[in-house]
Amino acid sequence: MLRLLHSLAPNPAYIVNPWWDILAYNSAYEALIGRLDGLSPHELNTIWLMFTEPRMAALFIDWNDEVRQLVGQLRAHLARNPSDPRGPELTEALQAVSSTFTQLWAEQRVDRFKGSRKRFSHPRLGRLDLDYVKLAATDRDQQFLIAFVPADAESAAALGRLALDGSVSSADT
Repeated sequence: MLRLLHSLAPNPAYIVNPWWDILAYNSAYEALIGRLDGLSPHELNTIWLMFTEPRMAALFIDWNDEVRQLVGQLRAHLARNPSDPRGPELTEALQAVSSTFTQLWAEQRVDRFKGSRKRFSHPRLGRLDLDYVKLAATDRDQQFLIAFVPADAESAAALGRLALDGSVSSADT
């Protein structure tokens, strides 16, 4: 899975567990969303970053829709895995730091993953339209590779301009 992650550059990609903890990512993903190296394992979580990093709200054009869907997916996953302590731990931590998360959690929305187009306003690259794809690893215990594929020629050209070395950074190898 790490070799596939590496081979996807210049397309941003990362590997997560079912609680959106980021296990590994390529340099294109870090270039897309900003600083990841140096974050604690607790902070290296897609949902955590969406609610605690102001740059994420500026980066995702449809941030409100994105976080609403993530909260709905978190609720659905929590219902399927009630004995896993990571879900309640993440939910409680997010409620302690984000009033927006708390409001969305109270809506009790349930969602499932849907491949979709993500629209970004990148500080260096400008507008990017990227299709969001999730691949499940069959030989790993609930790991998923998330990849962003350019939706148009302009977005592909912009990703190609990123200064990438093609290396993979890993939070948990």
